[in-house]
Amino acid sequence: MRAAARSIIHGMDLRPHRGFPVITNLRQLDSQYEIRFTNPITGRTVYYAVPPELASVLPKSDLSKRYDTCAVVGPAGSLLGSGHGERIDAANAVFRINNSPTHRFEADAGTKTTFQIVNQFWAEMLMNSGDGPQDVKWWFEDATLVLTSPYSQESFILLRQLFPMSSVVFMSRALSAAGWSATERMRSRIQETMGTSFGSITELSSTFYATLMAMQICSEVHLYGIDTRSSKSHYYDDYDQGDEERSHEGLEYLMYLVMQANGYITAIHEGAETAQVAQEVQEKQQQQPQCMVRPCILSCNSRGVSVNGTCHCEPIYSGSDCSINLLADTVDDLLEGIDVFYKGPIEMCRASVNGTFIQLPEGITRQKLREGDIYQVDRALYHALPEEDPADRFGSCAVVGNSGLLLNKELGKEIDSHDLIYRFNQAPTRGYETHVGGRTTHESLNGFWIKELLDERRGFRWNWRSRDTA
Repeated sequence: MRAAARSIIHGMDLRPHRGFPVITNLRQLDSQYEIRFTNPITGRTVYYAVPPELASVLPKSDLSKRYDTCAVVGPAGSLLGSGHGERIDAANAVFRINNSPTHRFEADAGTKTTFQIVNQFWAEMLMNSGDGPQDVKWWFEDATLVLTSPYSQESFILLRQLFPMSSVVFMSRALSAAGWSATERMRSRIQETMGTSFGSITELSSTFYATLMAMQICSEVHLYGIDTRSSKSHYYDDYDQGDEERSHEGLEYLMYLVMQANGYITAIHEGAETAQVAQEVQEKQQQQPQCMVRPCILSCNSRGVSVNGTCHCEPIYSGSDCSINLLADTVDDLLEGIDVFYKGPIEMCRASVNGTFIQLPEGITRQKLREGDIYQVDRALYHALPEEDPADRFGSCAVVGNSGLLLNKELGKEIDSHDLIYRFNQAPTRGYETHVGGRTTHESLNGFWIKELLDERRGFRWNWRSRDTA
């Protein structure tokens, strides 16, 4: 096991040099509004734009305090009945996840909280709870609130403005990028070692981010509530795990074992249900047909992946063979009461400007701006806008995403036959014409690619598609 674990993590340092930033801070700024860092896993230089609004609320420096022992308390159902509460509270620092409660679960989960690690969903819930952020201030009165998602900037800025004396921090992009790169490498090597597949990783759990952060500031890291071999998804509710959730968390559990074998994690404390659930799984397997040879693989109706005789279905499918479409029975209700046809202007234009602002659809800012649902327009922006919204309309349109699934079919001719062809973020067509076509009429760029365009000398890399693309 140890030899295999060493090979899986070979060449990766999950605890970089002591100057590696844990939270985003002003000392990281390489220029006025930019952070530049080297990913310790890939060795690549990464640039991260910092808007003025974000820079204005960043702390001056990184976390300086270090801890001897730390407890990372995951939300797994296996924590229930474990009796780990006193041991957790004995740690110098305790990391908790999202909305995981301690009230009524003190014996198993403890009561102490030093860091509350929050993903994008719960960062938004903080701002939308009750009558306002004041209703959820208890989250960070006694603990440091750590926002992990790069998409939580808005929540971070507002929380810092509303509660400047509270401890709210934003995990450094250097640390989260290292976590992503390490996870992808470990996933690939674990799959190769085990001869199985866990599918792609769309996001890292808050528990993994908490563990990664603890590894940087703690001498000993103890994990609780991360064992997924439980009938319950969380220790505080009755939600049952789905196959996909179990597969993803199963991969994370294997990565924790690898990190423990390599000395990054001191101990993994299993829950009370582990032995019972293992027995239930064994009994269930004895009742099912067994694959006696390696080629015995279920088809899963091409909607999932077979792992050890069990189908791990894609998100919208369920059942032992992924034959149940979870959307089929609810598709008629999904759009009830929703008008999906937008009737306003497509582009920002001078005709939309009312004085010094553009009126936005009601509710789009979710009451987070004091000015209301408007977009401020200054003199420079006004003169850069076109006079009016374009009147062009098209008969048929193709929106071409960047998923690797496009390589499974030859849709190039069909895509090119449409009047409008919409692509994203400089996704290439040359060499892929058979699968994705060669024409482009419109393209969207996110913040990263806009910066690439501006930073590249005279926009040279952009010329190849700018002549015929809006």
